[in-house]
Amino acid sequence: NRSQYTPLGSLRNHVSMRLGALPQLRNRCTKAADTRTILRSSMNTEPGLPVQVMTDIDDTVKSSGGSNIGGVYLGGVDTRFPRGQFYPGVFQFGAELSMHGISDSSTEPLPMAILTARARELIAFLEIKPTSKLCLNYKKASKKRSEFIAEKAASSEEPPGGATERRESVTENINWGVGPVLYGSVREWVIQPLMAERKFENFLQLRESLRGQEKRGFVFIGDTGLYDRQAGLRMIDAHPDEVLAIFLHDVTSTEDSPLDTQDYLHNGVPVVHFKTYIGAALKAFQLGLLSRDAVDRIIQAAKLASTKLPDRRIAELMYDEMLAEKTIAKMSLETPQSRDLKQAMSIAFREAGLDSGMILDDDFF
Repeated sequence: NRSQYTPLGSLRNHVSMRLGALPQLRNRCTKAADTRTILRSSMNTEPGLPVQVMTDIDDTVKSSGGSNIGGVYLGGVDTRFPRGQFYPGVFQFGAELSMHGISDSSTEPLPMAILTARARELIAFLEIKPTSKLCLNYKKASKKRSEFIAEKAASSEEPPGGATERRESVTENINWGVGPVLYGSVREWVIQPLMAERKFENFLQLRESLRGQEKRGFVFIGDTGLYDRQAGLRMIDAHPDEVLAIFLHDVTSTEDSPLDTQDYLHNGVPVVHFKTYIGAALKAFQLGLLSRDAVDRIIQAAKLASTKLPDRRIAELMYDEMLAEKTIAKMSLETPQSRDLKQAMSIAFREAGLDSGMILDDDFF
């Protein structure tokens, strides 16, 4: 029963059968598994480092439906989902990234920052208010995270995930949600390549507003539709020591027309692509930005939000869950020697100037 969505076990054959008709999807998922320790070893994260997560909205948090006037897109290009459909797991992913490493109830995680191309001149119609579904859903994700942790702790004598998870559980009442919202202008709607420049400028504005506070890293979540890639690369070029990763929701490649969305390093910073937020969670785990338990919580949230999706979208989520299970299990078998070798190779690549644009293929090792 697809409405139950329980892929681990009885639905494995169902997934394999469905994916047999989707060879390009199978190829995409194989590429997704190529992000490994070489990525993680390139990171300059440190335990407990606060993470400022920044997100686009259209085609990143929810589908634009590909609406356009005379070929000019009004927000994005994604026609796979109905206009306004929130992507399964997106809110839990944002909450988990923002709270990763928070181990003290006195430490407030940084709120989600919105970098959107929506025109401030039209704010009367497009304003993102605290009462909007988007903002309320981010708050619900924070609460759901606490519920997941409490349920797991109650079912286990030992704290889930060890000492880290014990400390995470005391953050139950953190009032986390959406913080600063930085808009675009009508000019970017008319001359759309300027969207990248606007989002980059908004990033600089956000960074300046945090000056004088404790050290933090930045993560940008965008999509492959309208210039988020270019904006993300500008952020990296300006502050490679502060940007931890760029996540790009792949809304442009299809089974019939696949694009090259392999992951790579730009100026030493990971640029990764994903089709589902389960896939994004796996890659964040590989980068050291999420715990295994956080991945499980995102999977659970995505499953709860997926019951009314078309079969093809269900298949994507199911495959990415199976991929996460397989990849995390494989990573748990890595030896210290293999990790040291990959880290040494990563350093050698950077010193040779090969990191920018270097395709990250685990088969290399």
